[in-house]
Parts: sequence; C-alpha cells; structure tokens
Amino acid sequence: MKVVDWVVLLLPIILTGILGLFFNAKLEKQKHILQKKIQDFSLYNEKKHLCYSELYKLMKEAQGHIFGLKGLISRPSFDDYNKDDIESYLNEIGTTQKVVNDVVDLWEVNKDKAIKKVREYEKLRDLTLAKNALIKAKNYWLLNELYFIEDTSDKLN
Repeated sequence: MKVVDWVVLLLPIILTGILGLFFNAKLEKQKHILQKKIQDFSLYNEKKHLCYSELYKLMKEAQGHIFGLKGLISRPSFDDYNKDDIESYLNEIGTTQKVVNDVVDLWEVNKDKAIKKVREYEKLRDLTLAKNALIKAKNYWLLNELYFIEDTSDKLN
C-alpha cells in the first residue's frame, strides 16, 4: 500500500476525531453556560417567592395595625389601679418618662383626667405603630422591587 492510500484512509478518521474533539469542547462549554443560567434563574425564582411571602406578611401586619385603629380594642379599665400600677403599665407600653411622671402626679389629683391622658397616649402610640408598619412594608417593597412584576408593583404603589 502506498503512502497516498494510507493518507486517504486515515485523513477522514483523523479529521473526524479532531472535529469531534472541537465540537465536544464547544458542546461542554454551552452545557456549562446553560446550567449556570438555569441555576441563576432558580435562585432568582426562589428569592422572588420569598419576597412575595415576606411582603404579604408585612402588608397583613400593617393592615392589622390600621384596622386596630378603628376596631374593637381591649385595654385595661384602670378601676383597680394605683399609682404604682399605672406607672408600671405606662413603662410597659413604652411611654416616655415625662408622660409617666405627669400621669402619676395627676393620678391622685384627678384620676379621670389621668386616664384620659393615658388613652390619648395609647391612641398616639397605636397610630405610630400603624404608620411604622406601613412604612416598613413599603420600604421592603422598594428594596426588593426587582423581584416583583410590574403589575404587582403598580398595585402596591
């Protein structure tokens, strides 16, 4: 057999092998890129679902605070409270020390006026809690707006 015959016989085999290696390398690269895109989308989708559930929770908390401003509220009557009890209650609900001192001083002089002052503070505190809950939900939405579809963003806004 001549050299030319060997070349004619081996050339297609060698070219097929080289082309096979080249295309396999390209295929592996594309496969890697596709896997990365799938993983990125999966992470994005997971974060999106977490953002929706967290925003829903925050909106429901804000809604509860807001509805609490107009709905049935359970509060102590203060009938059997003394100065120490009212001071303890005011400290427990986060009242400033000035308000605590004013109410405690007023408690012995005019109990009804002191109770009225406590109710005003409770109302102001509840209003502030509702406003803060709404702001917290809106800030969460703004920080994670990337994960919400435009239709949802329009409705939330």
